[in-house]
Amino acid sequence: MTKKSCFMASYTSAPKHSVSPLSQLTSLPSSPPPPQIPGRRFPTEKEVARRGPFYVTNLLIAQLRSTQRWKVFSVCAARRAEKKTGGEQTSPPKDDKFDLRQTKMKVLLLIVALFGVSIAFRQQSVGIRGRLLCGTKPLADTQIKLWNKNKLGTDDQLAAGKTDAQGNFELSGGVGSVFEMNVHFKVYHDCDDGIKPCQRKVDLGVPSEYVTRSEKVNKWFEAGTMNMEFKFPDEERSCIN
Repeated sequence: MTKKSCFMASYTSAPKHSVSPLSQLTSLPSSPPPPQIPGRRFPTEKEVARRGPFYVTNLLIAQLRSTQRWKVFSVCAARRAEKKTGGEQTSPPKDDKFDLRQTKMKVLLLIVALFGVSIAFRQQSVGIRGRLLCGTKPLADTQIKLWNKNKLGTDDQLAAGKTDAQGNFELSGGVGSVFEMNVHFKVYHDCDDGIKPCQRKVDLGVPSEYVTRSEKVNKWFEAGTMNMEFKFPDEERSCIN
């Protein structure tokens, strides 16, 4: 029922021959009695004088509630109240403080995630030093390299160099990676190789405990003195190094 229909119903649903309470109270004794409507009883002058004006008011309200007009008024009043309050199906008002807390929580989670990613990709470093011999003589000017064997993708060369005149070497390098580095020390040499083409290639793994998540080497791997006459397992030959 719309607002317009409620307004029209309040005037059209009442019987045409009804008499307003004000005209009844102010009517003169000489005026003709109001028409009697089935289901209604109007107070007499004696009842009004004996019981007072509140009796008339209460009686008229009771009679009005039994008519169609009162029912229409009740329905319209309920509709207006429901429209004013938004009805039961209206969603509750948004809490600005709650939205602000949600925004702060999302920002905090984003910061934590970025911090975790930055830690995961933090620089890793490794260092190795020692001396190479060929029998009793220093293995000078020998190519050496540090490599990181990746679990995914191609391997990374961390560092490269050569031994000095005394066969000493020192290499260090690093990379930023989520996974821990798998470092290998490679030596390309001609010790006890005769006239064979290319060079002997030795691949030795560096213990993971010497890999640190830092930009500088915190713990050096001391390889000691190695005699390259020894035949290493899984030894290969390399023509390009």
